[in-house]
Amino acid sequence: MHAATNLLARASRLLDAKDPDLPRVLAYLGDALWEAADYPEAERVLSEAFELAQGLHDERWAARAELSLLELRNSSQHLEDTQVGPRLQVLTAELARLDDEEGRREAVEFGGFRLFALGHAQQAGELLDTITTESGDVTSSRGLFSSVLYWGPTPVAEGIARIQAILDRSGPDPVLEHLLFRGLGALHGLMGSFERGRELLERSRSLGLELGMRFRAEGVKGHFLGPLERLAGNLERAAELERDAYEGMTAAGDQAFASTAAGELALTLIEMGRFDEAEQYARIATETASEDDFVSQAMSRAAMARILASGGAIEKAEAGAREAVRLVDASDYLTYQGEMQLHLASVLNEADRRDEAEDAVQRAIGRFEAKGAAAWVARARAWLPPRAA
Repeated sequence: MHAATNLLARASRLLDAKDPDLPRVLAYLGDALWEAADYPEAERVLSEAFELAQGLHDERWAARAELSLLELRNSSQHLEDTQVGPRLQVLTAELARLDDEEGRREAVEFGGFRLFALGHAQQAGELLDTITTESGDVTSSRGLFSSVLYWGPTPVAEGIARIQAILDRSGPDPVLEHLLFRGLGALHGLMGSFERGRELLERSRSLGLELGMRFRAEGVKGHFLGPLERLAGNLERAAELERDAYEGMTAAGDQAFASTAAGELALTLIEMGRFDEAEQYARIATETASEDDFVSQAMSRAAMARILASGGAIEKAEAGAREAVRLVDASDYLTYQGEMQLHLASVLNEADRRDEAEDAVQRAIGRFEAKGAAAWVARARAWLPPRAA
């Protein structure tokens, strides 16, 4: 990625401002800069590509540059779906009209990501299937594909088998391995195979750094490896990874993915009993996440509910915990559904409502069993302290 960025930058400097190839070169350079986590420069270059393409009446590269800008700003500014969806629909149709299959597939993939981010992982996977069966390079969509299998309703064993089948067919490919090892490692973690999961995730992160894909490497730490370590009980390591990811993403100019890392960190800190620090990151997640970022909003509410319950504010705590449950129950993210039920159980237990707390734990176990997440099932069964004699 470093070499590609340097090559594209050199090529852009050699071309005249009226050269019809310049918008294309700048669009690819902007995408490479985004992958390298240089958000401000990516924004500048993509904006220049868009303006030049418009000036040259190049509909194709104007649409491609605008699509990349929309994706970038969705990450850096955490746009609401109403700000993204309508324009994405127009660009997808425009690229299809222009017979730009590469651009159309990129637009469809972004549409899949939007469905996924809104909690519709199953629908996102079905949409991705429409482009992964077509000809052309669809390597990038495999990263989203593995995330869909991890967070969505697909059972763990099936998800592992589907990712492994792709790897077996493709042969050695560092980019594909980086993208697929994320979901594969995380799924192994859900089964309780922490060593295997950790090995795959560390390899994914290393490959990302070697390829110059810094932002994706940060995502491995904050969204995959950190949660695996928390599930494995390695709370200090989980907090370290999630904090590093949050700081790296924020430094790059991101809000959308950083808010999720902040929410994950808040829940890790809750388990460590560091409530003051947990409140700091819970508030960050609430304030920087968009309203439709249900995962970040749910995690921040669950963390705040635990903090309020510890201080005796049970009514407010229960309301926050139930809101967290409501947010994730509108999605098909089974493990998050189960985890929010566990935090509700903790709040109810603080209120000496043991039977209700145990009911919440049973609901959580049902979600985890449906996912095949054996490690979460084991955690849930030991979630509440023993009943008083």
